[in-house]
Amino acid sequence: LDMFRLLGLVPGDTRTARELIERIKTNIPEIGPVCTYDFPGWEECPLARNGYFEKGREVGLLPPDRTDRELSDCKHASCQQIAKAHVLSVRAHHLLCMTCFLGRGNTGPIEEDNLFEIWDKIRQNPEIPIRLVEGAEECMVCPPCWGYLPDRGLCIRACHLRDRKKDLETFCRLGLQPNDILPAKEILARIYTNIPHTKGICSFEKELVPEWANCSGSYGTEYEKGLQYIHATLSGKEACDKE
Repeated sequence: LDMFRLLGLVPGDTRTARELIERIKTNIPEIGPVCTYDFPGWEECPLARNGYFEKGREVGLLPPDRTDRELSDCKHASCQQIAKAHVLSVRAHHLLCMTCFLGRGNTGPIEEDNLFEIWDKIRQNPEIPIRLVEGAEECMVCPPCWGYLPDRGLCIRACHLRDRKKDLETFCRLGLQPNDILPAKEILARIYTNIPHTKGICSFEKELVPEWANCSGSYGTEYEKGLQYIHATLSGKEACDKE
């Protein structure tokens, strides 16, 4: 019962092995509260005080689904695809992620996603069409992420349901449907007008279970800063183009 409590579960709950291991790593830093007792008559595990659990927790129990080489190759290939693309295919909520990414002051690419590459393409050509999609399978941002399985077109991260809901909430607020295609600058203008903050999309008043946890980037002002940066950048480019 201590384990159920610490993992936020009850008997009969079903989770993937990966999710259970992640919860153990997050919620149980040491095994004492579960396997040791200071009261006579309660026998504790004879191995509980030897540090074996803590060592195993640090090592990790599950191998990654994709090797570093696979992720690197995928990053390279997906960046080439973006560079050649005449239409960008992006999960709806990833444009909000891109906004936060820029609001944090990021000015270059990172290994685990293609947010910068999408922004760089938009910055160079604000008229480029974007097809907004739901889910990870056709999104150009997702391929280098460790949680994306390209063979199945699936995200296996614990937050995958939360992120699908974020896609749909974004569509709703933009007045769009999955697979709608619009120029990048028009979509970003709608985001600027219709989504001034991410409350109700990326964060809620209460975090009920880990799978529906608030996005870690939703607690600061990075999104709002990113909105202003994108608006100023695209407005400035439009003014220069007219001159």
